[in-house]
Amino acid sequence: MFIVGKTLQTISLLAYLREGRGVKGPHIVIVPKSVVGNWIKEFKKWCPSIKAWRMGGTKEERKKMAGELKPKEDGTYPFDALVC
Repeated sequence: MFIVGKTLQTISLLAYLREGRGVKGPHIVIVPKSVVGNWIKEFKKWCPSIKAWRMGGTKEERKKMAGELKPKEDGTYPFDALVC
């Protein structure tokens, strides 16, 4: 039997919502700080069609990124999943 971990189960759910149900996001994925980088890597590996952004860094970097998280004029966001 093959058991998939929580990371891949969550990515699979988001991929199903995107491909099967047409729900493209935005989604927020809250994980421990120590594994944020791994989540981004796994998104790129298993579902590269989902634009995953990493929210982290210094106070100034987070403040700058917060300005980039706003929706575009057409109402879409520049990311599909925000990992923080």
